[in-house]
Amino acid sequence: MLNALSPACPHAHLHMAIHGFVLEEFTKPVHEHQFPTLRKPSSLSSTGSLKKATKPKNLNLKPITKRDLVWTLIGILTISAFSMLIMIGLTKLSNLYPDIISSNFSPPFLEFPVLDKTEYWIYLVWIPFFFFNIFGEELLWRGFILPRQKVKSETANWTLNSFGWLLFHLAFGWKLMILLLPILIINPFIVQKTKNTWTGILIHGLLNGSGFLLITLGVLNS
Repeated sequence: MLNALSPACPHAHLHMAIHGFVLEEFTKPVHEHQFPTLRKPSSLSSTGSLKKATKPKNLNLKPITKRDLVWTLIGILTISAFSMLIMIGLTKLSNLYPDIISSNFSPPFLEFPVLDKTEYWIYLVWIPFFFFNIFGEELLWRGFILPRQKVKSETANWTLNSFGWLLFHLAFGWKLMILLLPILIINPFIVQKTKNTWTGILIHGLLNGSGFLLITLGVLNS
């Protein structure tokens, strides 16, 4: 989630196993009361059905409305505020118990150095990786899995999606997972509320992209 340019994850096999599990368990028929714009796919076993399920309409990619933008702004501000509070709390705990809780929130494979001006070309390489990372992850979790989960309650639906997305990030370590709780919870809720995958893409992309830039420019510590 955080970045497509980070070094290889030492728990990549675990990451892939969880990925496969959620695809198998959460890929279910669509409930029309949750996402009324979607048609119930008959079966994804054939190539034709898979193509039909991955069309923009069936991935819930709809034109962005003013309401969607309002929810996107609410999501960004809310996630930022809660993430900051959690970071402050974890920092205080690390100061009180330095032997138990380190002050470094990110695992080694997600630590980014401040880039020198001669290294700014890395941003050109980062942009396509970042795009496919965020776009692909949101299409999978919010565009494909969320509307096809076999849950009748909308609250239970986005909560289940949040939990699956949490498991997807197990390899990031407990401290970073706690820091990510706001986006892990709020993003699926807002996509469920707006019935538009674009809101999740915008929230996820703007938060992660700005975070990476601020870290590599030396404004924030990783």
